[in-house]
Amino acid sequence: METIENYSTQRGELKSLYIEEYLHQYVDNKWTQSFFPYTIPMSLAYVIIIFSLQNYMKSRPPFQLRWPLVIWNILLAAFSICGTLRLLPGMWISIREFGFMFSVCNMSFALKYHPLAFWLSVFTWSKLIEFGDTIFLVLRKQKLIFLHWYHHAATLIYVWYFNSNEASTTYWCMTMNIFVHSLMYSYYAMKAMKIKVPVFIAMTITIIQISQMFMGCFLTLSATYMYYSGKYCEQTNTSLLLFNCMYFSYAWLFCRFFRDSYLKKTNRSNLLHEKSQ
Repeated sequence: METIENYSTQRGELKSLYIEEYLHQYVDNKWTQSFFPYTIPMSLAYVIIIFSLQNYMKSRPPFQLRWPLVIWNILLAAFSICGTLRLLPGMWISIREFGFMFSVCNMSFALKYHPLAFWLSVFTWSKLIEFGDTIFLVLRKQKLIFLHWYHHAATLIYVWYFNSNEASTTYWCMTMNIFVHSLMYSYYAMKAMKIKVPVFIAMTITIIQISQMFMGCFLTLSATYMYYSGKYCEQTNTSLLLFNCMYFSYAWLFCRFFRDSYLKKTNRSNLLHEKSQ
């Protein structure tokens, strides 16, 4: 296993070759972090707007918006795929060179030697852009469930806080989320293009989302153990509390969504089949 000093001398010079080093002058993460105080008003405005819009649409026919939706999902899928390809190698290097717990408790290393700062910034802003998902949903008069709007509103605040405080597990949180979104938005794009996608694909993506949440719970508990046992971990009491609230609430809600979307439907289909015998 290499020391951080050896890593910095042998590979540190590669940072100047990352294209993100040039892009970061236009999307500075410190500037992004300065917007954290506005996240609660932004989330409140989002909730007010979507429910006002939903009420407005009650007496109106739904918009189709097929091709705008196709373009929207393709763009978000492309962004997520690019982010996955850029973030996973750095995560793997941290684990390979210094161990799993290092990757959980140390993000300053990746900020220094990997193109993380740029992706932290654009990932944080993407949580605001993703509010557009709900606008499409409401304008097309599709069902708006609690998980959907709560997840969007809360994630904006959580992610911006974790970025602003550079809490160590943010690297894992971002990498897992952007990977799952690369699958999810690709699936949505195919659905919007009227491509027949088997039900098991949607079920698999939901299972991956649930796995993401349980992995987040494990990472957060690991960081909590390290922090409160006096070992080095780039966290605070507040960041650990918020990480735990976020992942445990999301894990519960996504499990309920899976049950309501797939298990209950399967049970109803089985009962109807038995009655027809």
